[in-house]
Amino acid sequence: MRNVALAILLLVVVTVAVILGLDNQTPISVHFLDRASPEWPAFWWLCAAFGAGLLLGVTLCAASLVRSRFNQRLLRRSLQQREPSAGEREGLAPRMKEPSAGEREGLAPRMK
Repeated sequence: MRNVALAILLLVVVTVAVILGLDNQTPISVHFLDRASPEWPAFWWLCAAFGAGLLLGVTLCAASLVRSRFNQRLLRRSLQQREPSAGEREGLAPRMKEPSAGEREGLAPRMK
């Protein structure tokens, strides 16, 4: 089902591209500040703008992915450092002293 949906989407995109290519054959030049570009058909300028947007989107997505993977690695390391040893998990390590009655009732400060 997914492959069929992708094939239909690809067919629609190609059809739209062909229609845009046939309808936009008028050569135009793009003017920016004091510069003018060479004259190309409008279709090619549309394709260039689409490609630039696609590259920008992929670059931003990749940067976000790298940052999240880096944060994930840092969190895993932090978790491994804070994870109790095997002896502590099985109850073989020395335990902390039980709080006194005053500490339980909040009357005496806890000392660590």
